[in-house]
Parts: sequence; structure tokens; C-alpha cells
Amino acid sequence: MTPELIAFAHETHCDATAALPYNAAPLSAQIQEPTIMQARATLTAAAVAGFTAVALGAFGAHGLKHILSADMLEVYRTGVLYHLVHAVALLGLGIWLQLKPSRWLRWSANMMLLGLILFSGSLYAMTLSGINMLGIITPFGGVSWLIAWALLLVAAMNLTTQDTH
Repeated sequence: MTPELIAFAHETHCDATAALPYNAAPLSAQIQEPTIMQARATLTAAAVAGFTAVALGAFGAHGLKHILSADMLEVYRTGVLYHLVHAVALLGLGIWLQLKPSRWLRWSANMMLLGLILFSGSLYAMTLSGINMLGIITPFGGVSWLIAWALLLVAAMNLTTQDTH
């Protein structure tokens, strides 16, 4: 609501909220909507990541056991392990974002998801395709995760005593 509208409402003794459009949301709802969307997106990513980690782990254990070499099966399992661990980390970030929104948490969640795609995705692609050059992508996923965990540390360090009670 603009200052001019407030002044006009005061001069004419009318309810300033009556001048709002029919579908205008209160300011508090407008501020919270991006936070809810970010928490929802992070929790959705966590659910998809957890589901796919379990499915790909089962596929590796049952479907690839006799297809991949022992070394490549171990690489695949590493992708699944880190996939699952970071799915749980995304779940925690989504919950924390819902409770105490922070730009550090948003960036951490984004980097966590990017790391998951680059690290585990490159290991899956490498083992399933046999193209070992895809392994060059893997460290970029690892660096993304390091950045995500560092951003999470910054978010934790920015908590105030009041926030921890």
C-alpha cells in the first residue's frame, strides 16, 4: 500500500484496506510465500533424492551385480552412498528452511542438490556407460558439497542465542 493511498484513506476516513485489490494477499503472506516455496522445493528434492537413492541402490545390488566389474560396482555403490547421505542432508535443510529461513540455507540446499547431481550422477553415468572420462565431472560435485557444507556452517554460526531456545 502506497503512502499516497494511506493519506487518502486517512483524509476520507475510509478503511485503507478496502482499497486493496480483491485478491491481494497481506504483506506477511507475500513475504512468507518465497520461503514456503523454497522449503517445499528442498523437501521435494529430498524426497526424490531419497527415493532414487534407494531405487538405484537396489538396482545396483540386484541388477548390476553380475554385469559390472567389482571395481565398477564399488564406484556405483559410492555414488549410492553419497546420494543417500545428501538426500538426508537435503531433508534437514528443508525442515530448517521452513522453521528459520536464511539465504545461507537456501544456497546450501542449492549447492547440495548440484553436488548430488554432479557427483553421484557422474558416477552412475560412468559405471553404466563404461565411459571413464565422465569421472572428470565427479570432483565438481564434491566441491559443490564442500561449499554446501560450508554454507551450512555459516548458517549455524549466524544463529543467535534467541534462535537456539
